Amino acid sequence: MRNRSIGAMTHAASAGMRFGGEGFVPLFLTALLTLLASKGLALIPGYAGDDVLRLFEPTPGRRFLAQGRFTEAVIAVLANRTGLGFDVIWWPSVVLLMPLASVVIALSVQRATRGTSALPWQCLAAALAASAPLWTEIFLFRTAMPAQAAGWLALGGFLRATDLSRHPAVGAGLAAIAVAAGVGAYQPILAMFLALAMVELVPSGVDGRRLRDRLLAPAPLGFVAGIVLYAVVVAGSVLVFGSDAVEQRGGFISVAQIPDRAVVLLTHLLDPFGSRDPAMAGALFAALMGFLGAALLVAMPAGAGRVALAVAMLAATSLAILAPLMALAIVWLPGRTLMAGGFVIALAVALVGPAIRPVPARLLLVPGFVVVFLQCGASSLMLLDQQRMNRWDLGRARHIARDVQAVHDGRRPTELILVGLAWQQVGPPLRTAWFDRNISSLRIAWAVQATFREATGEAWQVTGRDTHEACQGSPVWPQAGAIHARPEGTIVCVGTAR
Repeated sequence: MRNRSIGAMTHAASAGMRFGGEGFVPLFLTALLTLLASKGLALIPGYAGDDVLRLFEPTPGRRFLAQGRFTEAVIAVLANRTGLGFDVIWWPSVVLLMPLASVVIALSVQRATRGTSALPWQCLAAALAASAPLWTEIFLFRTAMPAQAAGWLALGGFLRATDLSRHPAVGAGLAAIAVAAGVGAYQPILAMFLALAMVELVPSGVDGRRLRDRLLAPAPLGFVAGIVLYAVVVAGSVLVFGSDAVEQRGGFISVAQIPDRAVVLLTHLLDPFGSRDPAMAGALFAALMGFLGAALLVAMPAGAGRVALAVAMLAATSLAILAPLMALAIVWLPGRTLMAGGFVIALAVALVGPAIRPVPARLLLVPGFVVVFLQCGASSLMLLDQQRMNRWDLGRARHIARDVQAVHDGRRPTELILVGLAWQQVGPPLRTAWFDRNISSLRIAWAVQATFREATGEAWQVTGRDTHEACQGSPVWPQAGAIHARPEGTIVCVGTAR
């Protein structure tokens, strides 16, 4: 009886949030057009280091399983067994991902506003989510696109499952499966599920529910159950495949290191929102934070509860993103691990929208859409920079191969060793280069051989080293005398030995 009463109360509140509900089409089109403006260049072929390797070698599903990405492992196994490798399915996956993500963004904004905010404000929130630069980084990794599509499909499943308000237990169960499957596709999506679960807690006069009832709604319950289910599946993979089925990158920190690492975590709290990303260039991050701060401030008088929830959601999701990464011995925070930040900011903007009076809301639309425009520019620059780096890599590899074959009378050497390819020495600096984003594949030991094969159409045996005695005092390629024949292989001094 009690479940029925909760279902009846939530049903009215969620009626305007269903697929195809009022205002959905403008939100969907806004998100889709913004995605094309910011990430449309992802439809043009490009390579990250992982991608060029996968052109010639299938990805073992066990590799993803070892990283806790069992959904992606299933995709890899199916792709390998059917002969539909990632080089075949990445483009259809991007094409599928864009409208799919647009649907999820539109429904998420409607969920946050409860359909009580002006449509232009909702469209602004949708555009902020779609244009987020940190999310763009994952589009650089074409082999990740099938898993991304699966992750966003799971997000859509979570929204649909939690709409089953007449059967809350069923909705919570289906939502838990969606959470486990989505996190199993790519762990950073966890923070997006958390944000959608927290939106359910918004103080609202629409349904009159108490906080306890909101906590027991399908979204929060499904989220918690989904995390437990994900942990059970990962633990099960260890039992079935052995302890090596879980990859511990660098191991975990010791208990004694926790206080120091907690201080480090606090210094990175704004990272999920782009504070350190060079693609956001400082000014863009300041503009985004300034707009968010203004929206929270003007919403405060009429919606203190919404503002408090928005701030709590931003803080909780930041911790959810960073805490697992900070538990590792080596802190590794590339943009794609922070991809949920832009989505959460957009949800926060949508969340406070109903509390902002019409005049201030209209005034804030102008700077808000300026931020969207700038985010589209930063996102597209990432993808453009990748194309530039790809051209430099393939051109350099071809030229090195030509010069080496000239030394060997047109033959390929048995072993080619590139020496001195320090990261900062490969190509001119790119504004969007960060961690392993938009760096040369020639400096990645496991990708350099595939890069030469893609550049020349021939199988080369290539390795890279930081130093070699043959390069001490040697000219640097392309200068004459930079290529040395040695018993272990042909040495090419491509950079200053360190």
